[in-house]
Amino acid sequence: MDISEAIEILNKELDKYKEIPYSDLNTMATGKPIGKEVRTYNDADYNVEVIIDWNDQPEGDIKVLAYIEDGEMRSFIPLSKQFIKTPENTFLEE
Repeated sequence: MDISEAIEILNKELDKYKEIPYSDLNTMATGKPIGKEVRTYNDADYNVEVIIDWNDQPEGDIKVLAYIEDGEMRSFIPLSKQFIKTPENTFLEE
């Protein structure tokens, strides 16, 4: 896995979710993974999953966690990034 490439993919994926208002993320907060496959310009294949869930309690802060793996060694320890969004649409952690 090209770590810099994987981080770039994770950042792009999380940026999409950062633009979503808290009210919409709230309806998406199921804790179930949303998965997709990404093929890069050099034909590398990655699996990306995003999990949206409440951080502590329903209607509270929402954690958006994204992780990426390449189906090889990284599938045992995927690379991940996250952020937490408050009901006021501010970020606690990136």
